[in-house]
Amino acid sequence: LRKLLEGIRPDVVNMQFIGDQTHYAVELRSALNYRLVVTAQGSDLNFLRQRSRLHQEIVRRCLSEADAFSACSPQLLHLGALLVPDVTTRSFLIPNAVKSMFFCRMPSLVSSHCYIVACGRLVSVKGFDILLQALSYMKEPIPKLLLVGDGPEKATLGTLASSLQIDDKVKFCGLCSPRQIASLMQGSSFCVIPSREEGFPLTALEAMASSRAIVATKVGGLTL
Repeated sequence: LRKLLEGIRPDVVNMQFIGDQTHYAVELRSALNYRLVVTAQGSDLNFLRQRSRLHQEIVRRCLSEADAFSACSPQLLHLGALLVPDVTTRSFLIPNAVKSMFFCRMPSLVSSHCYIVACGRLVSVKGFDILLQALSYMKEPIPKLLLVGDGPEKATLGTLASSLQIDDKVKFCGLCSPRQIASLMQGSSFCVIPSREEGFPLTALEAMASSRAIVATKVGGLTL
């Protein structure tokens, strides 16, 4: 990192996601004379109490020494202020965004709105197991669920769908390109975001840009 920064000689370094790597940017700041902006995206602050004390201290120091702190939701700014109260004097809300025209103009891959779509990394925090449980409680005819994304929970979610006897109603689409996601959004009945915690998910913005209703848990930036 030092070699890279010495070659670029930036005036400002912005660390997206506050983690261990941010610590090195803090260490190099005085030697290379740049301003440091740290940006919280979600799980870097949402689940901090579940991390080691060392990791918590690293995050606290990063917020204390950064020239500015930005986050994609008011909830994340609040979490930062709980860790380092005076960071509020250096805090900025910068919401995530998508190109709305890209999504509203993308033709649907499916002509009829006959399925539900959910997008995200297949990890516990995204709550897709909650979605599968909810789907199993629906009365017939149960709509098809297209689950877009990949991650370490894929096999577990597949097993859960099978045990709930809804595996014929769930399609794991894997990783999709932006064009594919936009087309799937356009063809869906609505979008579901069942996250346990969130920053400010792009999926919600993509669904809104596609004029699709959203069913979501009341967490993080989803409450905006």
